[in-house]
Amino acid sequence: MNYINGENMAKAAQMKENAKMELKDKILNTSIELFRTTGLKSVNTDLIASECGISKKTLYEVFNSKEELISYVITTSLGKLEADLKALAEEIEEKHVSDFGEVFHHLMHGVNKIIIVFSKQFLTDLKKYYPNLWVDIREYKKERIRNYFGLIFKIGQKHGYIRKDINPELAYYIHHYILDNIVSPEVLAELPLSSKDVLNGIYNILLFGILTEKGVEKSDFSTKLNKMYEHGINRNMNES
Repeated sequence: MNYINGENMAKAAQMKENAKMELKDKILNTSIELFRTTGLKSVNTDLIASECGISKKTLYEVFNSKEELISYVITTSLGKLEADLKALAEEIEEKHVSDFGEVFHHLMHGVNKIIIVFSKQFLTDLKKYYPNLWVDIREYKKERIRNYFGLIFKIGQKHGYIRKDINPELAYYIHHYILDNIVSPEVLAELPLSSKDVLNGIYNILLFGILTEKGVEKSDFSTKLNKMYEHGINRNMNES
């Protein structure tokens, strides 16, 4: 009898935990959409709770504060990006993928996922109202993406798509500095361009400076970047 009661209690506890995780995911996805379209400042916990169809009290049972929720949005989004990049690196090492276009496509798809979440307004509000979380994103871009960038860069060099006289480490720091200083709230606010257009322009400038003639001939990167971005948006909208 005690065994049966214990088993029922365990099942009940598991069901409760599953329900809590489902609610957490619902709050996450709802918050991402609100933050992406409206920014952080204009979205309060009352609105999030209302959009989720729950009470504010229930929301606070999952997240203690709005800042904790924003932090969860950031860590979850960056975690998904790192998982994609790690899977790409493992695929390259295990299957010896040599198609630079395919590798670059996967890289851009992962980056696009983050751009969709971290919109211009999101980044502007984040730096102004939650500077500690803004620093977390900067440090992630600087340290965690570095290894994956180097791996993909060397593949391009090995197969003749990227000039071999360019140092991968230097190329990474140039890439990081440009993204860190141009894809920033201050600069984005002054440019009459979307995050998509800014990223497209940056990669066009960077790539045509490092590609060989073979790389340029084989790849229409301007068209591909646009298609990759649109594919990323459509896929993420379907997943959310």
